[in-house]
Amino acid sequence: MSEFFNLPSFILGILVGAIAGCFLAYYFLKKYMEKKMQEVTKLMKKEEIRQLASAFGHNLSEQQINLMMTSMERAMEQAKTKNKKK
Repeated sequence: MSEFFNLPSFILGILVGAIAGCFLAYYFLKKYMEKKMQEVTKLMKKEEIRQLASAFGHNLSEQQINLMMTSMERAMEQAKTKNKKK
């Protein structure tokens, strides 16, 4: 049995596997959390638009809010590309 099983190599393999697993878990967890933060940020922006419209006495539909968010995102992208050109 000793020719097929080497305890130091086995322990080293377990450690390397555990470290690699931790790195993979960290990577996927980071990607997942970034995606969730983007969703939360969008919801917060929608709520801010809704509150701003309510402050001026308007009740916007979900479609109107989505349209405003799309145009705001487009404007932000254009501003970013403009700043990169300078």
